Amino acid sequence: MSPNRQVITNAPLVPYGDIPLAGEQPEEERSEHDAPDWRLALPPRGVRDPLWTPGAEDADERVRSRALQEVRVLTLIHDRVAAIDPKAARPASMRDRRKVHELLMERSLTEVETILDWAYGNPRWISWLVDGTMVERYFAQVSLDMRTKRARGPQHSAGHASATERTLAHDPDRPVAVSSGLA
Repeated sequence: MSPNRQVITNAPLVPYGDIPLAGEQPEEERSEHDAPDWRLALPPRGVRDPLWTPGAEDADERVRSRALQEVRVLTLIHDRVAAIDPKAARPASMRDRRKVHELLMERSLTEVETILDWAYGNPRWISWLVDGTMVERYFAQVSLDMRTKRARGPQHSAGHASATERTLAHDPDRPVAVSSGLA
C-alpha cells in the first residue's frame, strides 16, 4: 500500500490576534497591573439596562470608554435594523450587551463599525444581523465575506458568473455520452 500523501493543514482562513501598533508593548511585556478589568464595562448585577455605562467614580477611563463603545455598537445595530425593517427592531438585551462585549474584546471598534456598515448594505446579511447576539455569532463570516468580495473586485461583486465562466472547459479524457444510433 502506498503512503497517504494527502496534505493536511490546520491553518485558519482568517488570522487571529493583532499585531502591536507602533509604540505599543507586546502582550507578554505588559504587566497585569496595567490592564484594566474589562468586566467593569458590563452593567453590574441588578442593573437591567443594557445601555448602562459606569460613572467616573465606578471605573477607570479606559473601562468607561469600552462601555461607551459597546453601547455605540448596540445602538448602531438597533438603528440600522429599525431603518430597514421597523417591525424587526427590538431593544437590546443584557445578552446582546455581553456578546458585543466579547466581540470588542477581540476586535477594534473601527473594524466592527466598518464591517457592520458593509453588512447592512448587503442584502444577504441584513436579515441575519438583527441583534448583538447574532452580530457576534456571524461576525467572522461577515468579515470573511466582505474581504472576499472586496478582493474579487467590482466585476464579481454581483455574484453572477459570466457566460464564459459558466461553460465547462472541454476535457479530452472525459467520457462523452453517445446515443445508440450514432455508435
